[in-house]
Amino acid sequence: MMTTSINTTAETLPDAEKSALLTTDALIEQNRAAFLANNDVSAKEDFSALEDGTGAWWTMGAHVIPQHIIEEVDDNVLALLPEGTEVISIDPHGNSTWSRTAEIQTELDGSPVSYFIKTTDYRSGRVMYHSEYESLKAMHGAVPGICPEPIGWGHYASDPSVFFLLCHFVDIFNEPPDINLLPPRMAQLHDKAVAEDGQFGWHVPIAGGQMPVVVAKSNSWEDFFNRYMRYIFRAEEIAQGPRTAEIERLAGLLFNRIIPRLLRPLETGGRSIAPRLLHTDLWTGNLGVNEDGDAIIFDPMSMYGHNEMDVGVWNNARQKTGMSFVNKYHSMYPRSAPEEDSYGRIVLYTLAFEVRVAATKVGNPLYRNEMVRYMTDLEHRYPDSYEEWAKNRGETVFPPKVDSGLRWPY
Repeated sequence: MMTTSINTTAETLPDAEKSALLTTDALIEQNRAAFLANNDVSAKEDFSALEDGTGAWWTMGAHVIPQHIIEEVDDNVLALLPEGTEVISIDPHGNSTWSRTAEIQTELDGSPVSYFIKTTDYRSGRVMYHSEYESLKAMHGAVPGICPEPIGWGHYASDPSVFFLLCHFVDIFNEPPDINLLPPRMAQLHDKAVAEDGQFGWHVPIAGGQMPVVVAKSNSWEDFFNRYMRYIFRAEEIAQGPRTAEIERLAGLLFNRIIPRLLRPLETGGRSIAPRLLHTDLWTGNLGVNEDGDAIIFDPMSMYGHNEMDVGVWNNARQKTGMSFVNKYHSMYPRSAPEEDSYGRIVLYTLAFEVRVAATKVGNPLYRNEMVRYMTDLEHRYPDSYEEWAKNRGETVFPPKVDSGLRWPY
């Protein structure tokens, strides 16, 4: 399996970029100190989970994952292979921002069999690979072949600080997404994979790169998404530093007006949505085709949520997709009611993607600027509150299906 994200370890960078990367630790600590100083964290119900979950992310800095961890096949990896397997070689294969990746070539009963392994000595590897394993297992179980089939994850016997994820090998080609292949594949996944417990969320921490996202499940999408966004907004502030007064104003509108306006109608007035299995990171770098030409997705950070969230990122200007892909998807999977809010929800879900990326790109202003652009778009697009919208339609005004009591500022 070949991943296509750029490896940004210090050893691969020019000297000028390396010097900038080496300041990451100091910048994160500076932003973290400012965040703690400006927020009464004792009153924030889930900040402790963020602090516990992102300790490794805060301290990642310019660490270089050592090459030697993919030079031999560890005993705990061998234990996951079929009995009688003979290892022929292990060689670097593909690229990953947070991992060393390799192909393990073996023979079993005289036939060649290959495996793909991700490894890391980041402390976040435990959550990162557990999340990805559970995500791949659920997706492959629902639609075999839509993603690489996972085998297992764990830590090395020779060095418990090294974590790994092992999958069956798939040769993935980084070709431009095909509008006739990718949208039908995602429609098939969303149609088949529904949360058995009816809850939005995920049963293990969701790993966005090195940043685990710890948000409790809910039977309301508005409630879960609200808390998910609050969580990643906090992480973004740690990564990018204190927000301006304008960003705080826009964030207040987002949480107190836009999210209720766009998401409460999905589950009130006789309307409802089911929690569907999502990939949640379908940017171009996580899309490809296999040797048979079938669309394949990888590097997921899954959860059960509103299916439209998965395709929101396709409308992001940096991606090789666009609204034509979203419209193709909806030709096979209907828009949720109210249909007239569909595009606004796409903008909201694209914003969620940008906030999460900003939370992992320390000191890079691009993503915060994109956040502002999407929030400003939503402000102008939706001047009325949910209550005003419902009254104008002659609908009953409903309270939140689940009211966690959270308001902005947190």
